[in-house]
Amino acid sequence: QFTVVGTTTKLKKLNAAGTGYDDLTGSTTPTGSSDDPWRFAVFPTAVDNLIGTNKVNTPQTWDGVVETFSDLGGSPPRAGDITVAANRVVVVDTVEAGVAKQYRVRWSGFNNHASWDSLDFADLSDTADVMVGCRALSRVAFAVYKKHSQWVGLAQTGQFPFKFELQDLKPGPVSPAAVVVAEGRHYYLALDGSVYVFDG
Repeated sequence: QFTVVGTTTKLKKLNAAGTGYDDLTGSTTPTGSSDDPWRFAVFPTAVDNLIGTNKVNTPQTWDGVVETFSDLGGSPPRAGDITVAANRVVVVDTVEAGVAKQYRVRWSGFNNHASWDSLDFADLSDTADVMVGCRALSRVAFAVYKKHSQWVGLAQTGQFPFKFELQDLKPGPVSPAAVVVAEGRHYYLALDGSVYVFDG
């Protein structure tokens, strides 16, 4: 296991001695600000692939073996947050062709983190609030947090791999980093200053 961090200019991992950080930055140098925090998720294939996104740069991937991160293949969108569910990478709050899609959820191909079809998305626009983040609830379900509502994406059979349900209309988290997973539940600091718990 590794401890990996993303800064505004670098991607790094804690060295084996625990005394400093080794540079993992590849050909894409991060150019975001503190308003664009790096978000990471592990996507298992033959190896565990760590995928990171910061909404500004091309999503990055690292397999824990090669020396640096590299651009994630398949032309994935830039995104504000990332999770994994039902053998797919899921991202929310995307930027596509330079246009912010603040209601959009997108997902990768099945068992393929480097396959992104332009038609694999859903816009959760039934509520007018924009997205904040997402987090897995189980192997086949994930939560989508908007500013004033909470949604659940559930895997299903058929051509459309997920269905989405509005679960509640409560204040959402202050940022994607404000959601903590513990004991099968999500806890988050909300926009109203309270701490909420959500289990789907």
